[in-house]
Amino acid sequence: MLILLGAFALVPLTLPWLIGRLGPRAFFIAALLPLAAFIHTLLQTPAVLAGKAPFETYAWIPQLGIDLSMRMDTLGWVMALIVTGVGALVMIYCRWYFTGEKQGVGFFSAVLLGFAGAMYGLVLADDLIVLVMLWEVTSILSYLLIGFYHRRGASRRAALQALLVTTLGGLVMFVGAVIVSVQAGTSSISQILHAWSSLEQTVSGPLLNAAVVMLLIGALSKSAIFPFHFWLPGAMAAPTPVSAYLHAAAMVKAGIYFIARFAPFLFMSDLWRPIVISLGIFTMLLGGLQALRESDLKRILAFGTVSQLGMLTAVLGYGVRDTALAGLALLIGHALFKSALFLVVGVIDRQLSTRDIGGLSGVGRQAPTLAALSMIAVASMIGVAPTIGFVAKEATLTAFIDSAATDPWALVALIGIVLGSVLTAAYGLRFIWGAFWTKKDAGGAPRPVTVWPDPPIGFLAAPLLLAGLTLALGFAAPGVDALIVGYADQAADAASAEHPYHLALWHGLEPALFLSLGSIALGFAVFFIQVRRDWTPRRILRFSAADLYNNTLRGIARVSTWTTTFTQRGSLPLYVATILVVFVAAEGTALIAGIADWNVSLDGWQTPMQVVVAPIMIVAGLAAVRARKRYTGVVLVSVTGLGMVLLFATSGAPDLALTQILIETVTLVTFALVLRRIPARLGEHNASVWPIARAVLAVGVGATMAFIAVVATGARVADPISDRFPELAYELGHGKNVVNVALVDLRGWDTMGELSVLILAATGVASLVFVTHRSDLLSRAISPLPTATTRRPLVETDEGPRPRSARPDSTRQAWLVGGQRMRPENRSIMLEVIVRILFHTIIVVSLYLLFAGHNLPGGGFAGGLVAGMALVMRYVAGGRYELGAAAPTDAGRLLGVGMTLAVATALAPLLFGAAPLTSGFWEADLPVIGHVEFVTSTIFDVGVYLVVIGLVLDVLRSLGGEVDRQAQALRLMQGSRPPQGGRAS
Repeated sequence: MLILLGAFALVPLTLPWLIGRLGPRAFFIAALLPLAAFIHTLLQTPAVLAGKAPFETYAWIPQLGIDLSMRMDTLGWVMALIVTGVGALVMIYCRWYFTGEKQGVGFFSAVLLGFAGAMYGLVLADDLIVLVMLWEVTSILSYLLIGFYHRRGASRRAALQALLVTTLGGLVMFVGAVIVSVQAGTSSISQILHAWSSLEQTVSGPLLNAAVVMLLIGALSKSAIFPFHFWLPGAMAAPTPVSAYLHAAAMVKAGIYFIARFAPFLFMSDLWRPIVISLGIFTMLLGGLQALRESDLKRILAFGTVSQLGMLTAVLGYGVRDTALAGLALLIGHALFKSALFLVVGVIDRQLSTRDIGGLSGVGRQAPTLAALSMIAVASMIGVAPTIGFVAKEATLTAFIDSAATDPWALVALIGIVLGSVLTAAYGLRFIWGAFWTKKDAGGAPRPVTVWPDPPIGFLAAPLLLAGLTLALGFAAPGVDALIVGYADQAADAASAEHPYHLALWHGLEPALFLSLGSIALGFAVFFIQVRRDWTPRRILRFSAADLYNNTLRGIARVSTWTTTFTQRGSLPLYVATILVVFVAAEGTALIAGIADWNVSLDGWQTPMQVVVAPIMIVAGLAAVRARKRYTGVVLVSVTGLGMVLLFATSGAPDLALTQILIETVTLVTFALVLRRIPARLGEHNASVWPIARAVLAVGVGATMAFIAVVATGARVADPISDRFPELAYELGHGKNVVNVALVDLRGWDTMGELSVLILAATGVASLVFVTHRSDLLSRAISPLPTATTRRPLVETDEGPRPRSARPDSTRQAWLVGGQRMRPENRSIMLEVIVRILFHTIIVVSLYLLFAGHNLPGGGFAGGLVAGMALVMRYVAGGRYELGAAAPTDAGRLLGVGMTLAVATALAPLLFGAAPLTSGFWEADLPVIGHVEFVTSTIFDVGVYLVVIGLVLDVLRSLGGEVDRQAQALRLMQGSRPPQGGRAS
């Protein structure tokens, strides 16, 4: 079972390629995996019937007691057969459904097969936490399947609606699962259920009831039970195979399965029966009435599915032996007949391009096979002998009749199911009439017959087999009883039952039979009244759950708009001031509250360099405040950063000094790029306001930070872990550079978070500057150097690219390729020569810092900054085209590859049973080269190196190259405007 689950995770990755090579025929290959799982499940039948449930487990997160455990008891066996069997048939059906469809089919096939695997794991999972995780996986995959036609607004809205409802329900369920797991001391479902009675005695009632309600909310939202029912009809925007599988046999059955799994043990809880019976019966009636209002065949089935799910919730949720047996038979029957009917609608839709009953007339005579199998499926749905639906319905009514005398909830369920069966018969007949009957117009004359093109026989194979099974299982009712009675016998009342009920096609003339016949007869009457008088039932509720959902989304959007309008006023000083005010208020309050515990120990200085550098940094900071030009202020602020370089260098931290000076340089370049597009003098456009308030806030921030430093350094009561870093760096990280080993090994998770921040920063900068795309257009724009036989190179001018002024027969080569495209007044031949000579040397130095950083000053961060500085030199000397020639790749790829390397290095040890970020060490003595050592954390450092280069490149391309392009476009636009009062020549 675990191997099959792994196959369901890996095989879908190959399907897009197979679809591209074989087209829709690749669905045959996709069907092999669920078919193999179906056969494997069938082979487990003897063990399941013997009560020896097959069980497999793998310790996944032993620290939390979470295992990948799978257990196939009777209920899991039945659900696995449904999920894999119907899944294989739907895959085969897709071969014809998607004929002629090209866009997105490969992705669709992969997601559909992955969904089948998630459902297979869900119904067999014996770990509650793993079940909830797979629960959410199905929600995400269903979002992708429902939104297959993503160009349609209705599909996108339906997919989002299903995702929000089912995912939020799953999150509530997760909280309940955590409560139950913690209180039970295990997350094993079988152990939790076995110990549930003792759990009720040891855990407080309100807490356990709250957990039960949370679990039910997840189940009810998944199975579209009121008030969560509205997402299912909207999901009919999905392709029909999705509706047949997810909304008839798989996804919506997940909630029913969960209720069936817990009902025999939780039905005596205070809130269990009131919730499942009341909501289940109300949903059954609501869905049945709404189905009579619809004219789209698919939506008739959708609301019919909502109604049937309500019935299944009530029957399986009741929790006694006979309802458990009847409910499981109902579940099998519903999966067969409803999947068959959805697939029939898919055939009609594909052949006629319509599902509206008003546009269909006389189809039954032209497609007798399709009509016959539809009638069999509908007969099973409404409970007509000899189908499995009849057997299950009679068992259900008998079970509630027997319990109604002692339990009022059984009486409520009985009355509701009888009324719901009336509606089921009515909308079932409406479906057959709407799809296949010859209609008449208002004058009584027959409407024109819809021309029916015969579908391929393979297209009918899946619905034909499913409809045939509904009929065959009715005759084989005693055999079905023998197969599924093991689930019913685990109910609490099974041992005390004197005459336990058994499934059979004929039980004689009993009350359940007459109730069933009466409900069908009334259903016929309701249908004929509706057809003859064109009657449509009114909405039960004026304000529906869908309205509540839509109004909630609108309210969230309005609150978001108001919040954004109130807080995002476009003033950077306001944003910074808000952050700093909160900082001073929060930290100042904490400092004052703990003033009694201060342990202050101050020294004038630790090194003579501090005496020299600190005054310079203070003077530079004061001068920056008084600066009237932006660039002057930036340079003065950088002086404080360079002062930190000296302090680090003289305090035994060469790595920090190297990194600090590189960061200061890159920051200065970034500021210089930005300052080109804003006024040179401060306050030229927007004068500074509230100078006194700014000064007070600045003093407050400085004083608060100073007090934090003084108090924090004297507050330590234990030896810091950093005292052991030199030892740990050598023993665990196999390196002598403590700083670098800490970054890539000891504190690797922190570094990974910092890499994520860098990527977000690069993406944010690029998103603000690039308007339409982030594609690498610069490297593509670089053409080969001109020769004597080619046209002269172009240079940037106010009028756009123009030929360079030079003799046509000149063969002089430029030092930099991009320099030829710069305006002559912006070029510096000396700078081009220097950059040409130094660029490759600087790249080599960056690589040296990268690989030497494990034992010497350097590392991926410093090496990446040095390589970034080399790119800065190429851009400054040759402009944006030179940058494209220097780095002919997209910055996003560097960022992505770097992050992938870092994450892969962190997670790879898990494959070998080690903790994440555990370093592997290899050393050898090689001829000529000598002694060589390699640590796997070096790969992590390479990822850091690539991310830093990608960040610098993204900044240069956005704040440099793209700003240059926009400035040139602005000059061209201004130059092309006609003079005021005149016209352009």
